[in-house]
Amino acid sequence: MGATSACQSGMLEKCEPLEKCEPISQCDKIIEAGVGACAGGGLDDDDAWMLSARGIWRRLLALDFAHVLTAGFVGWERQRASSGAALFGGDRRVEALRSFLALVKHRAASVVILTWDDCTAVTNALEAVGLLKLVDCIFDGSHLATKGGRINAKALKMQEMMAKLSVGRDRAVLVEAAEEPSPAGADQGKPLLEPCQCVRIEGKDGMTQQDMMNICGLLAIKL
Repeated sequence: MGATSACQSGMLEKCEPLEKCEPISQCDKIIEAGVGACAGGGLDDDDAWMLSARGIWRRLLALDFAHVLTAGFVGWERQRASSGAALFGGDRRVEALRSFLALVKHRAASVVILTWDDCTAVTNALEAVGLLKLVDCIFDGSHLATKGGRINAKALKMQEMMAKLSVGRDRAVLVEAAEEPSPAGADQGKPLLEPCQCVRIEGKDGMTQQDMMNICGLLAIKL
Protein backbone atom coordinates (compact mmCIF):
# COMPACT_ATOMS: atom_id res chain seq x y z
CA MET A 1 0.00 0.00 0.00
CA GLY A 2 1.38 3.36 -0.92
CA ALA A 3 2.01 6.08 1.61
CA THR A 4 1.65 9.81 1.19
CA SER A 5 4.72 11.92 0.57
CA ALA A 6 7.02 12.67 3.48
CA CYS A 7 6.44 15.78 5.57
CA GLN A 8 8.72 18.65 4.67
CA SER A 9 7.95 20.70 7.78
CA GLY A 10 8.39 20.16 11.48
CA MET A 11 4.68 19.99 12.24
CA LEU A 12 2.67 17.05 10.97
CA GLU A 13 -0.41 19.31 11.03
CA LYS A 14 0.92 20.82 7.80
CA CYS A 15 1.10 17.44 6.08
CA GLU A 16 -1.39 14.94 4.80
CA PRO A 17 -2.17 12.15 7.31
CA LEU A 18 -0.76 8.69 6.82
CA GLU A 19 -2.95 6.55 4.64
CA LYS A 20 -5.09 4.23 6.77
CA CYS A 21 -4.53 0.51 6.34
CA GLU A 22 -8.31 0.05 6.56
CA PRO A 23 -11.15 2.06 8.06
CA ILE A 24 -10.57 2.22 11.82
CA SER A 25 -13.89 0.49 12.49
CA GLN A 26 -12.49 -2.63 10.82
CA CYS A 27 -9.58 -2.64 13.27
CA ASP A 28 -11.88 -2.79 16.31
CA LYS A 29 -11.50 -6.52 16.87
CA ILE A 30 -7.76 -6.43 17.41
CA ILE A 31 -7.91 -3.07 19.20
CA GLU A 32 -10.36 -4.50 21.71
CA ALA A 33 -7.89 -7.28 22.49
CA GLY A 34 -5.96 -4.67 24.46
CA VAL A 35 -6.86 -3.68 27.97
CA GLY A 36 -7.21 0.08 27.59
CA ALA A 37 -5.15 2.59 29.53
CA CYS A 38 -4.31 1.38 33.00
CA ALA A 39 -4.84 3.49 36.08
CA GLY A 40 -1.37 4.90 36.17
CA GLY A 41 2.07 3.51 36.65
CA GLY A 42 1.08 2.71 40.20
CA LEU A 43 0.47 -0.84 39.07
CA ASP A 44 3.16 -2.90 40.74
CA ASP A 45 1.97 -6.14 39.19
CA ASP A 46 1.16 -5.96 35.50
CA ASP A 47 1.54 -9.70 34.95
CA ALA A 48 -2.20 -10.10 34.35
CA TRP A 49 -2.08 -7.67 31.42
CA MET A 50 1.09 -9.21 30.06
CA LEU A 51 -0.21 -12.76 30.27
CA SER A 52 -3.54 -11.86 28.68
CA ALA A 53 -1.73 -10.09 25.83
CA ARG A 54 0.87 -12.82 25.25
CA GLY A 55 0.38 -14.35 21.83
CA ILE A 56 -2.00 -11.58 20.69
CA TRP A 57 0.64 -8.93 20.06
CA ARG A 58 3.58 -9.78 17.80
CA ARG A 59 5.08 -6.30 17.95
CA LEU A 60 5.60 -3.71 20.69
CA LEU A 61 5.58 0.07 20.28
CA ALA A 62 6.33 2.22 23.32
CA LEU A 63 5.90 5.98 23.07
CA ASP A 64 6.89 8.86 25.29
CA PHE A 65 4.10 11.41 25.65
CA ALA A 66 5.51 14.95 25.78
CA HIS A 67 7.17 16.01 22.50
CA VAL A 68 6.45 12.64 20.90
CA LEU A 69 2.65 12.57 20.87
CA THR A 70 2.23 16.20 21.94
CA ALA A 71 3.40 19.04 19.74
CA GLY A 72 4.83 22.38 20.73
CA PHE A 73 3.70 22.61 24.35
CA VAL A 74 6.18 23.08 27.18
CA GLY A 75 4.76 22.32 30.60
CA TRP A 76 1.72 20.79 28.91
CA GLU A 77 0.39 19.42 32.23
CA ARG A 78 -0.60 22.96 33.21
CA GLN A 79 -2.75 23.39 30.12
CA ARG A 80 -6.49 23.03 30.53
CA ALA A 81 -8.14 19.89 29.23
CA SER A 82 -10.03 22.16 26.84
CA SER A 83 -6.76 22.56 24.91
CA GLY A 84 -7.87 19.34 23.21
CA ALA A 85 -6.39 18.88 19.76
CA ALA A 86 -4.15 21.95 20.16
CA LEU A 87 -1.99 19.97 22.58
CA PHE A 88 -1.27 17.49 19.78
CA GLY A 89 -0.71 20.03 17.01
CA GLY A 90 -4.27 20.48 15.75
CA ASP A 91 -7.10 18.39 14.33
CA ARG A 92 -5.20 17.17 11.26
CA ARG A 93 -2.29 15.92 13.34
CA VAL A 94 -4.68 14.16 15.73
CA GLU A 95 -6.20 12.35 12.73
CA ALA A 96 -2.72 11.41 11.50
CA LEU A 97 -1.85 10.04 14.94
CA ARG A 98 -5.13 8.12 14.96
CA SER A 99 -4.36 6.58 11.57
CA PHE A 100 -0.83 5.69 12.62
CA LEU A 101 -1.83 4.07 15.92
CA ALA A 102 -4.72 2.19 14.31
CA LEU A 103 -2.38 0.93 11.60
CA VAL A 104 0.24 -0.46 13.98
CA LYS A 105 -2.44 -2.06 16.16
CA HIS A 106 -4.07 -3.61 13.11
CA ARG A 107 -0.69 -5.21 12.39
CA ALA A 108 -0.64 -6.84 15.86
CA ALA A 109 1.43 -4.24 17.70
CA SER A 110 0.73 -3.43 21.32
CA VAL A 111 0.92 0.32 21.98
CA VAL A 112 2.04 1.47 25.41
CA ILE A 113 3.06 4.84 26.79
CA LEU A 114 6.16 5.13 28.97
CA THR A 115 6.24 8.61 30.45
CA TRP A 116 7.54 10.49 33.46
CA ASP A 117 4.37 12.59 33.29
CA ASP A 118 1.33 11.93 35.48
CA CYS A 119 -0.86 9.11 34.21
CA THR A 120 -4.15 10.85 34.99
CA ALA A 121 -3.14 13.94 33.00
CA VAL A 122 -1.97 11.80 30.08
CA THR A 123 -5.14 9.71 30.16
CA ASN A 124 -7.38 12.79 30.18
CA ALA A 125 -5.47 14.40 27.32
CA LEU A 126 -5.72 11.28 25.14
CA GLU A 127 -9.37 10.74 25.97
CA ALA A 128 -10.21 14.35 25.07
CA VAL A 129 -9.19 13.71 21.45
CA GLY A 130 -10.36 10.09 21.17
CA LEU A 131 -6.91 8.46 21.15
CA LEU A 132 -7.14 6.65 24.47
CA LYS A 133 -8.78 3.54 23.01
CA LEU A 134 -5.72 3.03 20.80
CA VAL A 135 -3.41 2.73 23.81
CA ASP A 136 -3.11 -0.55 25.73
CA CYS A 137 -1.38 0.69 28.86
CA ILE A 138 0.22 3.78 30.38
CA PHE A 139 3.17 3.52 32.75
CA ASP A 140 4.01 6.83 34.38
CA GLY A 141 6.80 8.12 36.60
CA SER A 142 5.55 6.40 39.73
CA HIS A 143 5.98 3.05 37.99
CA LEU A 144 9.17 3.81 36.09
CA ALA A 145 10.83 5.02 39.29
CA THR A 146 10.64 1.45 40.60
CA LYS A 147 12.88 0.36 37.73
CA GLY A 148 15.87 2.32 38.99
CA GLY A 149 17.60 5.43 37.65
CA ARG A 150 15.96 7.61 35.03
CA ILE A 151 18.57 6.79 32.41
CA ASN A 152 17.65 3.12 32.15
CA ALA A 153 14.11 2.90 33.56
CA LYS A 154 12.31 2.85 30.20
CA ALA A 155 14.81 0.41 28.71
CA LEU A 156 14.36 -1.95 31.67
CA LYS A 157 10.57 -1.71 31.30
CA MET A 158 10.88 -2.50 27.60
CA GLN A 159 13.11 -5.46 28.39
CA GLU A 160 10.52 -6.76 30.86
CA MET A 161 7.58 -6.34 28.48
CA MET A 162 9.43 -7.90 25.57
CA ALA A 163 10.24 -10.98 27.64
CA LYS A 164 6.67 -11.39 28.90
CA LEU A 165 5.13 -10.83 25.47
CA SER A 166 7.78 -12.93 23.66
CA VAL A 167 8.57 -10.04 21.30
CA GLY A 168 12.06 -9.90 19.80
CA ARG A 169 14.28 -6.84 19.43
CA ASP A 170 13.51 -6.60 15.71
CA ARG A 171 9.79 -6.13 16.45
CA ALA A 172 10.03 -3.69 19.38
CA VAL A 173 10.51 0.10 19.17
CA LEU A 174 10.89 2.72 21.91
CA VAL A 175 10.20 6.31 20.81
CA GLU A 176 11.48 9.08 23.07
CA ALA A 177 11.94 12.83 22.96
CA ALA A 178 15.56 13.75 22.23
CA GLU A 179 15.71 15.68 25.49
CA GLU A 180 15.57 12.41 27.43
CA PRO A 181 18.90 11.40 29.05
CA SER A 182 21.57 10.28 26.60
CA PRO A 183 24.42 7.80 27.04
CA ALA A 184 26.77 10.68 27.84
CA GLY A 185 24.64 11.49 30.90
CA ALA A 186 24.19 7.96 32.16
CA ASP A 187 23.59 7.56 35.89
CA GLN A 188 26.83 6.93 37.77
CA GLY A 189 28.60 5.98 34.56
CA LYS A 190 26.28 3.08 33.82
CA PRO A 191 25.72 2.42 30.09
CA LEU A 192 22.36 3.17 28.50
CA LEU A 193 20.53 -0.08 27.87
CA GLU A 194 19.11 -0.66 24.41
CA PRO A 195 17.07 -3.87 24.50
CA CYS A 196 15.09 -2.74 21.45
CA GLN A 197 15.21 -0.39 18.49
CA CYS A 198 15.15 3.25 19.60
CA VAL A 199 13.91 6.41 17.88
CA ARG A 200 14.64 9.85 19.31
CA ILE A 201 12.39 12.73 18.23
CA GLU A 202 14.16 16.07 17.85
CA GLY A 203 12.55 19.38 18.81
CA LYS A 204 9.26 20.06 20.55
CA ASP A 205 6.81 19.36 17.73
CA GLY A 206 6.46 15.61 18.20
CA MET A 207 6.51 12.84 15.61
CA THR A 208 6.27 13.94 12.01
CA GLN A 209 4.80 11.88 9.21
CA GLN A 210 8.29 10.79 8.22
CA ASP A 211 8.96 9.63 11.78
CA MET A 212 5.79 7.55 11.72
CA MET A 213 6.75 5.99 8.40
CA ASN A 214 10.23 5.19 9.74
CA ILE A 215 8.74 3.58 12.85
CA CYS A 216 6.49 1.41 10.69
CA GLY A 217 9.59 0.30 8.81
CA LEU A 218 11.39 -0.62 12.06
CA LEU A 219 8.35 -2.67 13.09
CA ALA A 220 8.39 -4.44 9.70
CA ILE A 221 5.00 -2.97 8.82
CA LYS A 222 4.59 -2.41 5.09
CA LEU A 223 2.74 0.72 4.01
